[in-house]
Amino acid sequence: MNIKFVESIIDKARDNIKVESTNIDLKIKWWDFKEKPDEYIKDITAMANTSTGDSYILIGVGEDGKIYNTPLSIDEASLQEKHKEKVEPKILIHFKEIILEDKKISVIYILHSKNRPHVIKKYKNGFSWISVRFGTSTPSASRSDIDEMYEERDKSKDADIKVDFFDPKIDWRDYSDYRGYCYRVKLVIDNYEGKAPDYITNVVLREHSGEHWKSNFFKFYYRERSFNHKNELKIEAQERLTDVVVFLSDQAPNPSGGHRVKPSLDIDNVDLLISTRSGKEILLPINAGQIA
Repeated sequence: MNIKFVESIIDKARDNIKVESTNIDLKIKWWDFKEKPDEYIKDITAMANTSTGDSYILIGVGEDGKIYNTPLSIDEASLQEKHKEKVEPKILIHFKEIILEDKKISVIYILHSKNRPHVIKKYKNGFSWISVRFGTSTPSASRSDIDEMYEERDKSKDADIKVDFFDPKIDWRDYSDYRGYCYRVKLVIDNYEGKAPDYITNVVLREHSGEHWKSNFFKFYYRERSFNHKNELKIEAQERLTDVVVFLSDQAPNPSGGHRVKPSLDIDNVDLLISTRSGKEILLPINAGQIA
């Protein structure tokens, strides 16, 4: 979620520039979940069905850029559950509170989807419904809209793994989960736009100068998830894993633990290489100051 972009939207609104569009919606207050529970689902789904990129709903911001104190009306887990129960396929969506001028506004960030159309399973009349957004209106999708969505979906890759740092800090310590000293990296691994699962098969921390040190052994840890005998991490289609921990060293874990010598790395020439079973390689540059 780009907070600077959110602030720029508000600045433009205050300069009398029309900012509401297919991907941007401003609301003074939250939906009435008791009286009109379907309106929230309709608006979220309409934005997920757009073809022009990520979408933002700013709650607590008027068309003139005026700020209203409008924090999250209910907890994030409940908000996520509302659309997960009623929409297929699932929508990747984030909620965040931002403090501006000593007031809280709520931001709903909806990632661009290649899994369109997202269908409301039971709308007001009990039938399935596909909503779209054009400008500031949210009509039902036409036949040509639906055809265009399926055409884009068919063009998408079977698996589309993306990786980024969950926490930029990479630290060297004695970790009991790895039985000895090693580097620990925290990642976000995303296959949300993929139509098939894939596996992370290797993670290597490597140096390109000096003695060209690299990690030859790694171990995953992700909550209660178990891994196959090859220590591969499976990422399902339309799945996004946050806070995936990877332990890395140049020596295999020792059953009895033990001290490993911390390598002296040229931190200006280090990166992280992630490999998948499908053959994709993802390179994450590491900046000075990331490695502790």
